[in-house]
Amino acid sequence: MDADGQQCYRSQFGAAKFSRVRWLNLGGQQKKFLTSTYDFRNKEIAAWSLVEDAKVTDDLFSCECRLMVDADVNDLLLYDGMKFAAAMNDGSVKLLEYDEGVIKPMKKYTDVHGGCPCNALCCNSGKIICGGEGGSLVGIDLDGNAKEVVSLSMASIRSLASVARDIFVSAHLDGQVCLWDLRGEAESSRPVFSCRVTDCFQGTTSVAAHPAEPNLVGFGTEDGGIGFLDTRRSSCLLNVVAVSFPVGTVWEVAFHPVYPSNFYCATGKGHLLHLSVKGSGLSSSISNFNSQSRANAWLSPSVRSGNASVTALIDCLTSVSTFSVSTNGIIACSDNQMITYIDKKYLA
Repeated sequence: MDADGQQCYRSQFGAAKFSRVRWLNLGGQQKKFLTSTYDFRNKEIAAWSLVEDAKVTDDLFSCECRLMVDADVNDLLLYDGMKFAAAMNDGSVKLLEYDEGVIKPMKKYTDVHGGCPCNALCCNSGKIICGGEGGSLVGIDLDGNAKEVVSLSMASIRSLASVARDIFVSAHLDGQVCLWDLRGEAESSRPVFSCRVTDCFQGTTSVAAHPAEPNLVGFGTEDGGIGFLDTRRSSCLLNVVAVSFPVGTVWEVAFHPVYPSNFYCATGKGHLLHLSVKGSGLSSSISNFNSQSRANAWLSPSVRSGNASVTALIDCLTSVSTFSVSTNGIIACSDNQMITYIDKKYLA
């Protein structure tokens, strides 16, 4: 840690077990964030803000408001400015809005998955795609407030990520990563691409799409696997990264939104991992990706051979359950009820 480390990397007791944390205002300065709870006596969604000029002895985060809910929250999704959706363990999906220190309920869709919990959400082309414990995919049209079934016959869904307009990926309990196309001429109840990325039917627990190359997907698995997949059917390529220590279940993964040569993972063994391929010879910024070779650094043989740099940004005794990365830094939550902020200076 550098001389400013105390200001760049700080933790605070959050007094809850957090299922999700998400930065608010993704298009601006990230000074506020949302949290949701699970397996805790108080079921709630809360909005927090970073305290300006907080001293080392002061709290770095201040809870602005809390909204009590009826069930555990399995996922949070920002979809339009300060509007967001919550996937509930009782099978419902709530639409909410943060407005000047208040979380306002807007609409609730009940029993989205036929009695099964709603596990995951993503936003695509004016729809919120919902993934259920029972394997169903349902789209909620935000304009028409209508629900439409995408698929009913998949294995339990653990994670969703939007790839491009009308295209998204899903991660499943049977180890599959699936690519879906919602365009009218291609719409089907089956994925246009699928690949089993685990052995012995270990689940795929998390998935993220590369922000500049939509064919590239990063994933994490139930048995601690971390890898990358090229979803183009003409060149299906699976690249699994070797990590030299046990990490447990990989709960969440994400590329850096501007510098996608950086990839982050929250794990069951108490790590927030930072994987980097900056030394690969390819540019690390989005602005240069479109002019580069189609062979992304994350799919290179050198990464498969263990040449990716792996650093533990957080190393604690309990599971790191969730995190959110932005251009200003990372906010992460662990099962010891701690919230940790890692400033972008510490990530550089």
